[in-house]
Parts: sequence; C-alpha cells; structure tokens
Amino acid sequence: MRAFRYEHIGPELTLYPIVCMHLGAPQSDEAFIKEHIQRIADDPTGRWVYLGDGGECATKLSKGDVYRQKYSPGEQINRAEELLEPIRGKGLFGVTGNHDRRIYKETGVDFAEQLCKGLGIFYFGNAAMARFVIRPEEGRRDVLEYDTFWHHGKDSSSMTPGKVGAAQALVPLADADAFFSAHSHLCLDLAPEYVAFLPPRAVQVQYRKVHNFICGCAYDSRVPGYAEEKAYKPIIPAYLSVTLCGDVSNHEGTANERKRIESKIYRADGRPWWEEAA
Repeated sequence: MRAFRYEHIGPELTLYPIVCMHLGAPQSDEAFIKEHIQRIADDPTGRWVYLGDGGECATKLSKGDVYRQKYSPGEQINRAEELLEPIRGKGLFGVTGNHDRRIYKETGVDFAEQLCKGLGIFYFGNAAMARFVIRPEEGRRDVLEYDTFWHHGKDSSSMTPGKVGAAQALVPLADADAFFSAHSHLCLDLAPEYVAFLPPRAVQVQYRKVHNFICGCAYDSRVPGYAEEKAYKPIIPAYLSVTLCGDVSNHEGTANERKRIESKIYRADGRPWWEEAA
C-alpha cells in the first residue's frame, strides 16, 4: 500500500471521488459525468481522486457484453482523459478497480495505470492511505490532519445490507478518520463508527470518529443490460463530495474532537432513463 500527503491552505478542502464511470457501456451516463466535472471545476477548494472503473473494459473472457461497448478499451482511456481535461490540474492520485483489472489479466497492460499517467496523477495500485493537512491560513501553526483510506471496494451481494457490509469490512484494515470505497454503485454516507484508543502520554481513553463513504457511480442500471439480466435492483447515478474542515479557532477538546467532516450527495434523479441511453 502506498502513502500520500497533501497540505491545503484554507479553511476547508473538498474531495470528490471519481469512480465507476464505466465509459463505453451503454449505461454510462456521460451527461451526469460532465455535470459533476463542472461542479469540481467550479469549486476552488475541490480536488478529485480516481477510485477505479473509469472504463467498462468488457472482454470476451469477462462479465459484460463486449459487443455492445461504445468504445474499445483504448478509446475508453481517451474518452476519460477528454472528459476530465477541465479538472486536470485538480487531480491527486488514483487506485485501480475490478473492471480496470480485466485488461491487465488478459494483456498485462494496467488500464488504471495508463489512465492515471494520461491524467498526470499518481497511481497507487489497489489501495492507498492519504493524509490531508488543513492549515486555515498561511503561516498558521495550528492545523488539523485527516488520515484517509482509499480502495475501490470488495465484492458484495446485490442487496443493500451486503453492499454496506462490504464497505464496513474495510475499516479494520487501517487506522483512519475516513474510508472511501465503491464497487457496489451505491452512494452513501454511512453512520460514523467510534474506535477507542490511548493517545501518547495519556492514560484516559479517547474515541476517534470513523467516517465511511460509499462513493457512487455514473452507471444507470435502469438502462437495459447486465443489471436487468441478473434482476438487480436499478441504481441511478450519484456521486458525493466530502469536505474536510480546518477551522481550529475552537480549541476545546482534543484534535480528534475538533475534526469535522461533511458530505453532499449529487444524484441524477429527474431525467428519464431513455434520455440517458440515447
């Protein structure tokens, strides 16, 4: 696992996971993707992370319908770069997803690595830990540090409790303030969990609040295809943003108690599925 550190000067930093675009699939909602990219471009504090499955990457040996793909795998990389061009300078790093790995398994070419290189961001393989240091103003010494864990996600059932359980199963893997995963196509800010710990040179137990985010998708499973074939419940595209707050003017409590993480969810509700498929 690789580590990443990023320092931001300002009262807050907003992270936008970009995941499960599935470019090339008929179900990929490129209109929704463009809306979200514009949202990131318009946010002066916004930075994004690639969380896998930028392309559908269907092959003759994989799941999915290789004959219905709108783009070849190479064209899927080109299309991702084209769509993300307006926010090229705001990308931080990327990890791979299960669809990305399809290409590697058959060719030895790492789809996610090539995409990250094209986008000019670090590529960290299967998982990464990232520390975000929020300094409210230039020269201020009082900062807040947020440790985060990033993974595309593990296999889950087609039912919501199984999808949530798959995200929660990542929590024992790292000591972090927030976990980011996807794969299930849900978009959720799960209820925080609390972990007891003993800080250095202290004998009183403290508690760290652990946030867990399932980061959504741009895949509209109302559009006929694999989800319909398997009788999966339709999921409408949705992404989220997560804001790390750095205002430490209130010095009461421990550093962990002063941390504040807020999220917003953006959904593609309201557009008929047949317009997405056109």
